[in-house]
Amino acid sequence: MVIRSGQPRWSLCVLLALLALATGGCGDSPNGTGGMVALKLNVELETPSLASQIEVVTLTIRYGAVPVGPDTLTFADGEINDTVSVVPGDSVTLILRALNGAGLVLYEGRVGPRQVQPGATLQLTILLRPAVLMLRAGPLYQEIELPGQELIDVFVDIYNVDSLFGVAFRVHYDPTILEFVSVTEGPFLNDSASVPTLAVLLKDSADFVAYSVTRLSQSSFQVPGASTGADGGRLATLRFSKKRVGTSSITFESTAQLLDPNGRLVRNHASLVLESATVRITPN
Repeated sequence: MVIRSGQPRWSLCVLLALLALATGGCGDSPNGTGGMVALKLNVELETPSLASQIEVVTLTIRYGAVPVGPDTLTFADGEINDTVSVVPGDSVTLILRALNGAGLVLYEGRVGPRQVQPGATLQLTILLRPAVLMLRAGPLYQEIELPGQELIDVFVDIYNVDSLFGVAFRVHYDPTILEFVSVTEGPFLNDSASVPTLAVLLKDSADFVAYSVTRLSQSSFQVPGASTGADGGRLATLRFSKKRVGTSSITFESTAQLLDPNGRLVRNHASLVLESATVRITPN
């Protein structure tokens, strides 16, 4: 498995040999003929913060609208090596899920629908995105040379939130390495400027930025909250300048608040995951 970032921290290479045997008469099986299909499946983690909690990986195969599985794949020492039988067809979807020991889905990804032909050899990559409520700073890792005037952007994204109306958070950084410049509201809560919002920046300390943004209520109708799945939504972009060579973490305080239209904490707030980023400033 490969972490999608500038500097991998945890890797897991997945090799699945998918053996497809033809079965005549199946609605999704082409021409009732078949053969052996070998599929090498590579997996990328979009974010690594939950990787150490993965204990079970399952695979569900959809033939059109018909799901088969999930089947548990062998997971040991950060690797999976399994053989599964797959029926060739015109609309095959592979769904991979990674779970913790309590059965909570941490990551999910899929490929398809796509055609799988008898005798074909395929190599596919599935991107596993977080399946839990997550507030994330990104990119995960940036490395930038000190000389030059270019600024450093750090994105604040939200994943798997239901009916978000407002958010407030504090982001800490090393003020000897970076200097905070500005913050720009992202398009998620304002729905690309089509919904009125109020964004407030409060920088009352040398080493953190406090920021909040909320949708504005309307007297004539109830403004709904915004929801997103594993694709995520951008809440803000923080901009920094470089001060000296060194490494700074960009971390959230655990006091982050995500509120729904009724002023209550959003669903699953108690299990909110906060993911940090790292910025490294290097010499020439």
